[in-house]
Amino acid sequence: MKNAFRYSLKHSIPILIGFIPVGLAYGVLMQANGLNWLWTGASSILIFAGSLQFLAVSFFAGGVSLITVAIMALLLNSRHIFYGIPFIEKWKDYGPWKLFLIYALPDEAFSLHCSNDFDDGDHNNAGILLPA
Repeated sequence: MKNAFRYSLKHSIPILIGFIPVGLAYGVLMQANGLNWLWTGASSILIFAGSLQFLAVSFFAGGVSLITVAIMALLLNSRHIFYGIPFIEKWKDYGPWKLFLIYALPDEAFSLHCSNDFDDGDHNNAGILLPA
């Protein structure tokens, strides 16, 4: 398990570094629109797609209806389903989790899975994070 974590962390560091300026920009945008750090933290925890977070700033500031927010979130997050389609065969042994993995595969993890060969055995049973 420790090797799997190290392997995963090593391959995730470029994405983690990329999140720093995006997170700072999001915080500044929220502050500039008069929303305090509680809204920033809550939306970072509750909103799955980073692009929806940026879109939500205008929703929060403009008082957009909840139905509009829900429809936009559904449409924006539906792209994740298409990211998961190439991995249907790879994740076939995960049972009911397969559908969740297909939906919850974010852009960054998709790019990692497409640009690295995780079938080389070096990840030592990394499980769901890096399916073999």
